[in-house]
Amino acid sequence: MFTIDDVKEVRARSGHGLAACKNALEEIDNNDPRVLDKDERVEFAVKLLTGKANYKPRAGKETSQGCIFSYTHHTSQMAAMVEINCETDFAAKSIPFRNLGENIAMQVAAMDPTDMETLFNTPSILDSKMTVKHYFDSVQVVLGENIVIRRFLRWSLGE
Repeated sequence: MFTIDDVKEVRARSGHGLAACKNALEEIDNNDPRVLDKDERVEFAVKLLTGKANYKPRAGKETSQGCIFSYTHHTSQMAAMVEINCETDFAAKSIPFRNLGENIAMQVAAMDPTDMETLFNTPSILDSKMTVKHYFDSVQVVLGENIVIRRFLRWSLGE
């Protein structure tokens, strides 16, 4: 949870109004509040407000690093695997990247999307008010790198 001092710090660093700063911090808390400490949360909010344009030109950058993430349902009747690539091994080892992978794997298991467009357009299991694409883009902003979901697969027992 953020404080008014966090909002003031984001405002001072980003130049945006109080409402925009508060909304950015709320969005971060709604996404995955366990990931970020106070300093990371403020930094993420500043990047969210001012840095969205920074990762767009990176779309052509090579994504040769990354990880494969898996999720197995507690009944062991269903599982999903996702390969997510990024530019550097540093980003691949980061907490936001790892949480993204775990959450996308869980999303694939829960929603059984047929293709990437379907996956990106489904409501996020973290917050039904936002899509997976919005969550995915917010992690790109935090890391400042091109990130690509290369492939995903979902299995159910007996299929």
